[in-house]
Amino acid sequence: AANRLQHVCIETPAGMVHALEHRGGRGLPLLGLHAAAGSARALGARVSSLVGTRPLLLVDLPNFGDSAARPDAPHTIESYAAAVAETLDVLGIRSVEIIGEELGAAVGAELALQRPELVRHLWSCDLPQVDEARRDLWRRHGDVSIAPRWDGSHLVTAWAIARDMQLFEPWYDRRG
Repeated sequence: AANRLQHVCIETPAGMVHALEHRGGRGLPLLGLHAAAGSARALGARVSSLVGTRPLLLVDLPNFGDSAARPDAPHTIESYAAAVAETLDVLGIRSVEIIGEELGAAVGAELALQRPELVRHLWSCDLPQVDEARRDLWRRHGDVSIAPRWDGSHLVTAWAIARDMQLFEPWYDRRG
């Protein structure tokens, strides 16, 4: 267990945040931010070789993974970055290096803009370039509910979204 990521629950003023962490190693904590179709667990598999070399904190962004849904908060990069900053504040972390994938890269970049004293380095993997027209399309089509339904059909919806994310860009437009 000493060389594994541990699941932690972090109570923040806006809700419960779930994360994987390892406090061993040296240097600044590495904050991992997952892609839109991912979670801390998915990212954990890719950074597992770093366990023990430096402190790691991989968070489930709000409304993703095991973290609490925030129905009153907007589903925006800015609100996700504010939630991550809030989580770091609760943990007393004053400086991090970030590795972000897709959505997580955008959240990391926004966090660096919101709180430049907090972010020492940022590594971005597949940082999306999103203009206002693309954001408008996402607002209209991208937020599909996969809330549990009595017949389990939400699982088919979730699987279809994951499949389409691999086949189409943007995933909700099957003409591409």
